[in-house]
Amino acid sequence: MVRCIKCRGHVFRRPKFGVFLLFLVAFAFASVFLDCSCWKDRLLLVKEDLTFQSAKDDVTLANMLREERNRTNKPNDQPETPMEKPPNITTMGNVSDNVISPAMPQSRPMRTVEPTTDENNEFLTCKEISDISIIKGLGHGYTKVVELGSYRGQNVAVKRVQPSVKDITACRQRVDKERWHECYLFANYKIMKEILLQKQLQHPNIVKLLGYCIRSENIAQSLAEHGVVAVTEVGREFNTKEARNMPWKKRLEIALDIADLLDYFEHSPLGSLILADFKPSQFIWVGDKVKLADMDDVSSVEQACAVRSDCGKGLYMDNVTPCVDGVCRGLNAMHNIHGAYRHILQYLLVHVDKEVSYTLREEIRNLSIDAATLRSRLQQLLQLENQRLQTG
Repeated sequence: MVRCIKCRGHVFRRPKFGVFLLFLVAFAFASVFLDCSCWKDRLLLVKEDLTFQSAKDDVTLANMLREERNRTNKPNDQPETPMEKPPNITTMGNVSDNVISPAMPQSRPMRTVEPTTDENNEFLTCKEISDISIIKGLGHGYTKVVELGSYRGQNVAVKRVQPSVKDITACRQRVDKERWHECYLFANYKIMKEILLQKQLQHPNIVKLLGYCIRSENIAQSLAEHGVVAVTEVGREFNTKEARNMPWKKRLEIALDIADLLDYFEHSPLGSLILADFKPSQFIWVGDKVKLADMDDVSSVEQACAVRSDCGKGLYMDNVTPCVDGVCRGLNAMHNIHGAYRHILQYLLVHVDKEVSYTLREEIRNLSIDAATLRSRLQQLLQLENQRLQTG
């Protein structure tokens, strides 16, 4: 009985272990099967949970933006503090004033000359210019001629392109006759440029534009058919031989007008201008005033540069201007002062008392004085001369 029990116990002890192993294996397979069959459902649940969280965040963000917008649009009880206005450019320091030479005066506020307009100024039209009678020629350059005309009993100067000028003649010799019309394009452009400059630049020492006509590129003898015509006030030739023999007071007045024009060019509404071909033949006498009559070589372009040494070549080795934003800032003004001294001022500023004029002439020659300072110095000399003449 006991043996059987043992036998039965032995038999039952081993099958219990085997059944347990079979149960574990079956449970593992069942778990794997269930996991494989439900993985898609679990992924969908995760995706829905993420979508819900994103939507929740979007709602929260939208609410925050709505609250911020409402808060911003809500009227403020306190008065709004006005923004501080930016500084006027006319009060900024002119970088060119303090770099031309160590002897130059200290930097002063930049002055910008505003363009002046005359609403009552009516220019002559093409129809009225057609009524001008040409009397004679006054002069000619490389691209245009200047003629004396009469309009309703008043003398005027007429500027236009003619085939006889040097540039046109040379061009017509280079190209075929079928292309002769191309020779007039650049010359007509220079007259139109001069017209626009005279309309924008208003100064007592610049000849006054009376009218203009731009109808075509045609070149003709008759003003009624000519394409581009400019009409200005007329004057007589200016030369330094005549001017240098004038009284000291008159020479100071001429020099003062030139200095004022130089200062205007430096601070013009179009920027710092250069008179590339600065010589006495560009000026005329209009009454008792010396005025600039030829402006087709005037430009606001300043010399390009990469480094500062590029701005000290040629005539200006000892007066290097700064290289700012790729251009030689102040070089145009220096060129004008140099040209004015070389061709006009050195002949006018000669006085019996050398101490009065020599120092000023040397400062101009060395380019150690700017146009505004030159004008101020000339005003002082003119005041002294007027006082001397009054006291006898």
